[in-house]
Amino acid sequence: MLSVWTRIALRSNFRCTHRLSPCAATRIFAIKKRHLYAIARGSAMECAAVLDVMRIRGLASAAECRAGRALLVRIVQMLTKLEQSLS
Repeated sequence: MLSVWTRIALRSNFRCTHRLSPCAATRIFAIKKRHLYAIARGSAMECAAVLDVMRIRGLASAAECRAGRALLVRIVQMLTKLEQSLS
């Protein structure tokens, strides 16, 4: 069975004299994974902003917002460490 990268290369009429080595495939995977962690981290920060708006508008109590924000801070910390571990 062909790998995903090999199928993509064949579909785009890619004439390659170099084969995609496992090491290169691992680097590409790490880059994509790091990008997805960055997106998730941004989404978590947006959620924290929404909590702030809800608190300011009186849609949620300060205690609820503090608890939610504490969870989001921890999630952002974990995603940041995961992203850094792939660098």
